[in-house]
Amino acid sequence: MNFDDDRTYNELHDDNLPYQTKLDLWETAFGLQKTDNLFPSNKMVQLAQEHIEGNLNYQDVYHEITKYYDENVDDQERVEQRTEEADIASLRIVELLSSSSFSLTPPTLRFYHQKLFEGIEGFRYPVGKFRQVDIEKSEPVLSGRSVRYERSELLVQTLNWDFEQEKNFSYKGMSPEEIGHHAMKFISDIWQIHPFREGNTRTIAVFTIQYLRSFGFDVNNEPFKNYAQYFRDALALANDLMLYRNDDYLRLFTENVLFGRQHQLTRKSMFIQQLLAQREADKTLQEGLEKLPEKTLQQALLLPKLELNKLFDILVKENQSTAFEKRIEAANKQRHSSTPSHQMKENKDRGKTI
Repeated sequence: MNFDDDRTYNELHDDNLPYQTKLDLWETAFGLQKTDNLFPSNKMVQLAQEHIEGNLNYQDVYHEITKYYDENVDDQERVEQRTEEADIASLRIVELLSSSSFSLTPPTLRFYHQKLFEGIEGFRYPVGKFRQVDIEKSEPVLSGRSVRYERSELLVQTLNWDFEQEKNFSYKGMSPEEIGHHAMKFISDIWQIHPFREGNTRTIAVFTIQYLRSFGFDVNNEPFKNYAQYFRDALALANDLMLYRNDDYLRLFTENVLFGRQHQLTRKSMFIQQLLAQREADKTLQEGLEKLPEKTLQQALLLPKLELNKLFDILVKENQSTAFEKRIEAANKQRHSSTPSHQMKENKDRGKTI
């Protein structure tokens, strides 16, 4: 059999995807911006629809959206509103996920970060470069604790070690479920390193989808586009202090992404379980917490344990969910008002570590 003369390489044109595929990728890209509480502009939503329908290619969309910001939005508004960041990052996520190219290397991770955020006016941190400072961020789902991200001095060595371990790991003889959960554990370890100053979860989400595809999995993007913040919280819980670490939420997310499961991925249930862990749980307390809105539960997790237990008594003994809700709101206002302004600014700066 002669393979030397008749075969040729075909060029890949990522724009030539079916309508439904492009719709799915845009929805995924927009959904991932929610990990940083960002949302696309109406202009980008219109341009995305034009691309989905085949009227514009990637370069056309990029030209139109950059022209829109240059002509209609001043520099200060770009930085403050961050819609430009959501718009450009979304476009580039679609472009990256339209390609099947992938390599299990740290340079791939750096390339994805640079591709997502390069040239965005409001993105003021180094792109495609590993951070050189230590960072922390208060996580409501961890009762205000920060994940212990890798020290900047050890970041490159740890990242290289994790990639080398994953490359050398043999998946031979493992079931698809075992493969999926082991691969996601590797992703969780990379996220814990938090190699970049900002943009980690979005970058790693793109890397995750491409890595899972490289196994031959049919990746369901729906959990990424509809439950991106749940994904981030699940990663935080999987990398909490050893006494509190919980991999269950990441497992549920993985099973929905890879195996067609229909687990209910709600942050509310996540918050309730974290609150119930604060003291000996009982049915009355759980029922009371389930009546509360997600925002109240999230705020409650930030309160000191002693104060929280006093408020639990309102819920258990008096069965007053409204009173509990008001006390939580008042306690959080007092907590914020008692924080010195310079510390609030420092916390805000530290918080930009998604």
